[in-house]
Amino acid sequence: MNDQPINLLLVDDDEDDYVIIRDLLSEIDWANFELHWASTYTAAQEVAKSGEHQVILVDSRLGEHSGLEFMRWLRLEDSTTPVILLTAHGNHELDMKALHYGAADYLEKERLTAPVLERSIRYALDREKNLALLRKSEMQLRLLSSKLIEAQEDERKIIARELHDSIGANLTAIIYGLEEAIDSVSGEQATQLKEVLGMAQETVEETRRISSNLRPSILDDLGILATINWFVRQFQGLYDSINIEKHIEVQEDDVADPLKIAIYRIVQEALNNAAKHSKADTVRISLRPTEERLELTIADNGTGFDPATLLHQGEPGTGMGLDDMKERTELSGGSFTIRSKRDEGTVVEASWPLSLSLRP
Repeated sequence: MNDQPINLLLVDDDEDDYVIIRDLLSEIDWANFELHWASTYTAAQEVAKSGEHQVILVDSRLGEHSGLEFMRWLRLEDSTTPVILLTAHGNHELDMKALHYGAADYLEKERLTAPVLERSIRYALDREKNLALLRKSEMQLRLLSSKLIEAQEDERKIIARELHDSIGANLTAIIYGLEEAIDSVSGEQATQLKEVLGMAQETVEETRRISSNLRPSILDDLGILATINWFVRQFQGLYDSINIEKHIEVQEDDVADPLKIAIYRIVQEALNNAAKHSKADTVRISLRPTEERLELTIADNGTGFDPATLLHQGEPGTGMGLDDMKERTELSGGSFTIRSKRDEGTVVEASWPLSLSLRP
């Protein structure tokens, strides 16, 4: 026998069921069980908040409530405690719903025996142990992905700065030299130098464009609000048929530095998608705090699409950057959603908890 007690919570409004479960557990010599009983939905919520139980057994009927409702509540509470749903009779539809809400198992009371109950509890505990390992691996992967994105942004910053400061400065010096040389020659030589000068000037503009796309220096110098305004001006210079409405309701010092690059990349990707794919004539950008979150919304009135056909297709260039926006949001601690329908436009939403997004 395992000397360490296993705490179980039974959520059931029938005392007879409590007695039956208690007696069945007493027949199991594999472990020392401590069974706690909550006879009402409200009482079960209070007890479950303690997080002291390794397994929760829930009756499918709880007076005015149901076991599925209780499982939904557990999910909203981010509970990881495994749940075994109990029901009077077999019901395939209920079984599927229970599994959908994360039930570890589904038992019929009329067929319940000590060995069946023991097997179900063992399975629930093993399943939770494996899920805990999986969650740990996912956290490590998210941390690694976050570090990779951070390293990528640092590398972009270095390359952008080199393009602007070193190559840009050298090209500017070449232009000045060509302009002086043109003044000292004439005829065919002057014509050839002017052609070279034009190429050099175009190269300077292209270098600036590449540098800004890699990492706009304004983001590090002036912050996210100035960067959004700058990018919108650049965007409307290229796409003058699209009207941009900005609703910025935060101050620069309200947004933590780690979120600024994520916000910029999401705005950049969403506006570029609107220009290339949506055929929209209006895009609305909103960045505002609510009572609990910092919310970024980019909505267009374009043709829309079916997000399910683009997300996670696994083919480069087919996702319109949606996976990238989602990954950046979630790796920075936020939540990402996208809503779109044919001929009804697209809404991209990213939000972060205020505890994370706003500076103290």
